[in-house]
Amino acid sequence: MKSHLEVYSLADEKKTSVDRDIEAFLKEELPDLVSSLVEDASDWPGDEKRKALVLKSQGLFIFASTAVRIIADPDDERDPDAALERILSSDRHSPLDEIYKQIIERACPSAVSSKVIGLFREVLGALVVAREPINIHTLGSLLCPDGQQLRDFISHIRLKVLRYLQAVLVIPGVNSIEQAADAQPIQFIHTSFVDYLTEIARSESRLIIHLASQHERLAIACFRLMQSLTRNVCDLDPDLLNSEVKDLSQRVRERIPPALQYACLYVAAHVCQTAVGSVDVCDLVARFAGERLMYWLEVISLMGRTHGAVGMVASIESWLKAPRVDPALAPLDDRTTLQGVDKLDDLTCLSLLYDFRRFILEFMEPIVASTLHIYLSALALMPLETGLSRQYGHLTRGGVKVVRGRAKQWSRTLWTVTKFSYVVSDVAMSPDGTTIVSASGETLRLWDVKTGEAIGEAMKGHTDRVNCVAISPDGTTIVSGSDDKTLQLWDAKTGEAIGRQ
Repeated sequence: MKSHLEVYSLADEKKTSVDRDIEAFLKEELPDLVSSLVEDASDWPGDEKRKALVLKSQGLFIFASTAVRIIADPDDERDPDAALERILSSDRHSPLDEIYKQIIERACPSAVSSKVIGLFREVLGALVVAREPINIHTLGSLLCPDGQQLRDFISHIRLKVLRYLQAVLVIPGVNSIEQAADAQPIQFIHTSFVDYLTEIARSESRLIIHLASQHERLAIACFRLMQSLTRNVCDLDPDLLNSEVKDLSQRVRERIPPALQYACLYVAAHVCQTAVGSVDVCDLVARFAGERLMYWLEVISLMGRTHGAVGMVASIESWLKAPRVDPALAPLDDRTTLQGVDKLDDLTCLSLLYDFRRFILEFMEPIVASTLHIYLSALALMPLETGLSRQYGHLTRGGVKVVRGRAKQWSRTLWTVTKFSYVVSDVAMSPDGTTIVSASGETLRLWDVKTGEAIGEAMKGHTDRVNCVAISPDGTTIVSGSDDKTLQLWDAKTGEAIGRQ
């Protein structure tokens, strides 16, 4: 296709105008694409078939664009006439569904083995549920079976899967081995293909994606990758603050591969989207809680995401506490992982995770300033009689040694905010207990109860000191009163002002 990009705004166009735009697009693009394959390509495929393709598009530019990509596909037997005929002859009700069905049937014919079908489903499933666009190396690292060389596996999915999906995916370097291209993320051209793959009512494909199953696969993959975590992965000098390590960013890039960074950042997100009670994931959470928590926190700190770690841990706690799913109600390919959930000692695992969340909150500032103080001071200063201290206390070697006065249990204070410029004049808690609103000076601020983190920006609108705040019983609205002689209403979710008296 041409290298330039034109944007067609369709929102206010009537259907006739849209059809003219689509026809102009086809007339411009198709002749160039088939010039090396058709004897006289100047007006290919002719006015009649071009209008038929416009009609088939039903005003959807994405349909026309995807059809062009199919016709231009170098792996489609080099026969643009046959490709066009398949598109025009399809009789499915939805134009997008029918074109996506053709793409899948061509990429993964019914004659292929169940192993190949499984590989297609794994690759597409990983791309669908990934929390951010990932490149082929990260994709390969997440999916590579044990015992197989990563380079060979990446080459395999490039040749056997990705090259056949260029009509629906942007795949940098799919037909080459250039490392620069491989570093770029693979992305879906249009979210409608994701919808097609995940909505059972729409898709007749053998590649239907069950979201909970795919999240479980990636959660397991993340735990597998994180087994490689070790202490002081970036070989830092314990006497230096993070800000004093001049090449810290470079060390992080070199010592923590993108796939491992992805695993550390998003393992909690994938766990929480897995069917509750998955015994495989529960076992991995328990093992991880007992072996790798501090090494994981080290990587999170080096990536500058320490403040987000509290929420990640809290989300896994909530997932473990959730009511178990009845296996009979789970998707068929989830049922095998929902058996025997009682074998996990939930209380021990939850106790470690609770201690760990308190540990991060308690020692947030020193860990943000100097990652290695996880081991040098924080572990040595944490309460002595906690499960986390017993499990990880041996990692304090070379650090602070507390002779006397060490606390035995956590204090009742979960977290403290010291960032206010003025006196805190009032606070209120949301009815569901998840959010606190505070008033200080002329502004209001929302806080996450579990993490102590500010939610959004400061809420500004008053011109004098705010005296009082309250939250409506349904938790949707905040009201504040000020010395500027006004009442202000705020949206509790967005923090935006919605009224003033």
